[in-house]
Amino acid sequence: MKQKRYDYKSLKQYKLGLFALVLGGIYMAVNRTFKYFKYNEFADKISGANKMRPATIRKLDKAREIAGVPFIINSGYRDKNHPESIKNPTSSHIKGYAVDIAVNDSNRDIIQSALRQAGFNRIGLANSFIHADDDPDKTQYVTWFYDGKAPLYNQTQEVYYV
Repeated sequence: MKQKRYDYKSLKQYKLGLFALVLGGIYMAVNRTFKYFKYNEFADKISGANKMRPATIRKLDKAREIAGVPFIINSGYRDKNHPESIKNPTSSHIKGYAVDIAVNDSNRDIIQSALRQAGFNRIGLANSFIHADDDPDKTQYVTWFYDGKAPLYNQTQEVYYV
């Protein structure tokens, strides 16, 4: 049996096709592994950059499943030049570990509980949003309140008021 010979041009086209297939697979993996969210929902609202960690989004997807209510994402990834990043250069948003979710009186407790059940153990509470992150470089098992309110219920976590 005669072996087929490939010329340089067809080999180059094959490699480009293979590269496109792999790149397409990566794109599909990033964009289609979430049940409730699209990757672009987490992009910086000013620059459009997005380095949100897929593992954080998968955990958020789990929380959304548990909660049974929609999550409206106020903020996900923030570029280092974002005004909030300039104010807080150690923010977990910059590393793609953090998300702010819009809340109101009717869904706040449901969303907070679901986040904890899904494995988020760094949670900040405000009147209009909940911050959740899974930044491994920061203190774990903490809850903080942006407006100085008392905890809604007794927790076994450290509590900070900011």
